[in-house]
Amino acid sequence: MQRRDLLKSMVAACLSSAVPNIALSTSALAWKNWSGNQRCVPSARIAPQNLADLQTWLRNNQGKMRSVGSGHSFTALVPTDHTLISTSYIRGVTQAVDKIMQADIAAGTQLSSVGPALNEMGQAMINMPDVDRQTLAGAISTATHGTGRALQCLSAYTTEIELLTAKGELLTCNNDTNHDVFKAAQVGLGTIGLITRIRMQNREPFKLRRLARW
Repeated sequence: MQRRDLLKSMVAACLSSAVPNIALSTSALAWKNWSGNQRCVPSARIAPQNLADLQTWLRNNQGKMRSVGSGHSFTALVPTDHTLISTSYIRGVTQAVDKIMQADIAAGTQLSSVGPALNEMGQAMINMPDVDRQTLAGAISTATHGTGRALQCLSAYTTEIELLTAKGELLTCNNDTNHDVFKAAQVGLGTIGLITRIRMQNREPFKLRRLARW
């Protein structure tokens, strides 16, 4: 191990012990999106293990911060010289309401994981982008991925959003509660708060048949 790598690992160990259950990256601060057209070197990158840790961190830290999903967007939403926050550990389909075909999905869940989990619960997403590596929160925030009036973007099927403000306040937002925040957060570009949970309107499972003409 080189001296530089050893020092970085020691710093990471100290920081991790000082803030329990927070995964800190000091050895690979540089970030870029999937296409490489957006890059940055933030001063810190954090990935809280759960909602409680994320809320605690926000309450005890100040300064500029931005959230990051899977880095699929090609726009300059993520690059920062300050703190970069990932919700990659806050993932999974937590519960389903069968009567109205809705389900709660954690923000850091990749779309590739949503379909199989919903299928086990007797549900399916109404629309699915052709690329499934995005996190659901990122796909909602950037209005991915519409296919006309009949199949709208994913944010159109959002019925409730839970988000954390920069002060660590947890808000539940829907048509009845915090309505204005809810409508703004549906395509919030990461500016409204840090999305932690999304309730999606779904449908019954279905099969697709592909017909290719040559």
